[in-house]
Amino acid sequence: MTEPPENPSNQPVDPPPAPQPPPYQPPPPTQPLPYDGPPMPAGGWVDLSRTPRNAPPPWPPQPGGWEQPQPGGWEQPGGWESLGPPLPKPPARRRRGALIAAVAAAAVIGGGAATVVAVSDSNSGFKGAASPREAVSSLVDDLNQADVIGVLDHLVPAERSALVGPLTEQISQAKRLHILQGAANASRLSGVDVTAKGITYDQSADEVVNDHVRVVKVVGGTIAINADLSKVPFTKQFLDEVFPGGAVPSTAKSASTVDLAEKARGSGPLRIATQKVDGKWYPSLLYTIADATVQDAGIGNPTAADYVAPKGAASPEEAVKQAIVAIATQNYRRLIELAAPDELQVVHDYGGLILANTHPQAESQFTIKDLQLTSGTASGATRVRLKSVTVDADGHRTTVSVSGECLEVTYDGDFTKLCADQLIDRLNAGPLRNQPLTADESAALGRLVGGMINSGWDATSYGGQWYVAGLRSYLDGINALVEPLHDDDLLVLLNLLNR
Repeated sequence: MTEPPENPSNQPVDPPPAPQPPPYQPPPPTQPLPYDGPPMPAGGWVDLSRTPRNAPPPWPPQPGGWEQPQPGGWEQPGGWESLGPPLPKPPARRRRGALIAAVAAAAVIGGGAATVVAVSDSNSGFKGAASPREAVSSLVDDLNQADVIGVLDHLVPAERSALVGPLTEQISQAKRLHILQGAANASRLSGVDVTAKGITYDQSADEVVNDHVRVVKVVGGTIAINADLSKVPFTKQFLDEVFPGGAVPSTAKSASTVDLAEKARGSGPLRIATQKVDGKWYPSLLYTIADATVQDAGIGNPTAADYVAPKGAASPEEAVKQAIVAIATQNYRRLIELAAPDELQVVHDYGGLILANTHPQAESQFTIKDLQLTSGTASGATRVRLKSVTVDADGHRTTVSVSGECLEVTYDGDFTKLCADQLIDRLNAGPLRNQPLTADESAALGRLVGGMINSGWDATSYGGQWYVAGLRSYLDGINALVEPLHDDDLLVLLNLLNR
């Protein structure tokens, strides 16, 4: 049985209150709680086919927590074409029942930076619209301009902050690491042109999900997508590393036109969810994903009874600690409660649907005896990282501690220190013995390993409490990984992979 870290107060915690209907904004959070959750009843992993309203999950069950869906794993309902150049088609898989993948996984995926500083709303040029349809129409206008930042600018302010910050940082990192040219600009995405014409909407009333979410249905018009990878402002150094002869192949382009009226007749209208914040309407990426998922799975919209109120923690470290314990003990209600209520309000609105279709596995065969976290500043943000963890499993005790860019492992009293140079020595003595790593390759790989060891989770403050910001954690993961790299390190590592 997995046990939570010691509760110093040793006091029982009241059970969560009955769900309440959500207002336009998440309600003011209650006082922070220590870890309070006994494991949910044993039974199994999430299986959306267990009830008539649901369908099976799209990936195999994993012990102890959520699994990140693989790229290409989520398909749009009704067969909407993907944008951009053609990619290898993934193996066939069932499309239904991605509720956890679309909604809950965003709340708990690990990795990345624990960010306190977000993009200021004052940087946004879009201040909301008077109606859901006006919000969608404004979004379409920027889509025609291939303006990535402009498109994101229309999203719900909390989603925009979570997306724009990491995206801007990723572009800066790509320039620093000589992947993109210095002139690359997300406000004008070279290589992709999208033109929407004659967009029309269902003349009936927009579909009401709750008092702050409505779905706009697009039933007519066309969307033309022209993508050409050769027009993306990659540097010559990068192209030389990834393409034979340094030239993007002619097949890396596509052109297509989607007839929305034809699609609507065959598989239903294109549904775009909008959210009301401070009296204004914004398109919402997360609510659109959640709505598409439940529609595809034949699940009805969430009701007021499905709402799970947010309950944070007293510090960023405590929020992350409680989230990790909740994963280990399969206490998914606590995990939902810890989701950042501004960025991930969708998780709270859909919480009852998630819990109703979540079946924890049998008892875990390990116990978390001690979990220590630390926080620090990096790139103007606060990161929550692992300091040490002690786990009992199958009669053995293992402690893993982070020491700089090394891992210190104690297994039943036997101590081992694992650092990047040891990994490099093993590679040179094994698979690379005929062509050992150069000094530049060793240095670049060592810094990459250091970035992996010191990755962490996002935690943000709301209403005086701290929550896990899963969306930002996921998107900032790449930034955390490449931050230690020097200017040419990524090109050196690409060259190593091409050996």
